[in-house]
Amino acid sequence: MFKDLAYCRPATVAAAVTALQTPGARALAGGTDLVVRLREGREGVAQVVDLNAIPGLGQIGVQGEEIFLGPLVTFSQMMTSALIRHEAPLLARAAAAVGSPQIRNRGTLGGNIMNASPAGDSLPVLLALEARVNLAGPEGERCLPLAELLAGPYHTRALPGEILTEIRFPRLPAGCGSSFLKLGRRNALAIARINVAAVLQVEAGKIKSARLAVGAVTPVPRRFPEAEAVLAGASPGEGVYKAAAREVAAGMVREAGQRPSFAYKIPAVQALVRRALAEAAQAVEGGEAGVPGSH
Repeated sequence: MFKDLAYCRPATVAAAVTALQTPGARALAGGTDLVVRLREGREGVAQVVDLNAIPGLGQIGVQGEEIFLGPLVTFSQMMTSALIRHEAPLLARAAAAVGSPQIRNRGTLGGNIMNASPAGDSLPVLLALEARVNLAGPEGERCLPLAELLAGPYHTRALPGEILTEIRFPRLPAGCGSSFLKLGRRNALAIARINVAAVLQVEAGKIKSARLAVGAVTPVPRRFPEAEAVLAGASPGEGVYKAAAREVAAGMVREAGQRPSFAYKIPAVQALVRRALAEAAQAVEGGEAGVPGSH
């Protein structure tokens, strides 16, 4: 099946960048998306550049007030990392919602980002965490917000030959609570129909700031600033959560246009947003950055 496919396993980022300049070359991380596409003959790939021998791309750590993760960090690692569970529990929760144990053991954060699926479970979370990505390519290194990298369904603004080398986001300040919720056709092994990530910072009984990102309802996962504006300065409660949820639904319709699936998606996204906000506020009361639980 792959007899005409060239394979290389560079040991440095520089060597990988050089290899990726070969026409038809594609980077391989966990392979959970790429290998499926190769089997289906959809990629037109001439050479696979396996990134797994490059040191340092699988690290998780903290540097000053930032959390960093290498692109080869797997979903299983995110689920079990004490640092991620403490500092960004919504990311650990999103990782736990991905596929089967086998997929979580192989699938990587970098692959999830560069695949740019509208339903990618890590993407709303990273947007809510205000993540930035570092890229290395033939013209050198650059850093940009994740939102700028995502260009459209299964399409990024990475330049030819560029690879993702790191993901960073600031530690959540005091008074923050978070949540991640996913709606699929079933509770396990399902692609998200809707996924929601929420971060609330509450101070003196008022919402000081809100970050709300939703996936699988627009061409790319994104934050909803209109809904965040509704929340800012308000007292946490069901009334303001409903108002924010209506803004998310309205934004979804404005961007994606009216679709038959919106008959269920509009009430569903409103319900998930309300619940995510309530859970994030509950986490603040409990003194936790996020609340554990199943999706």
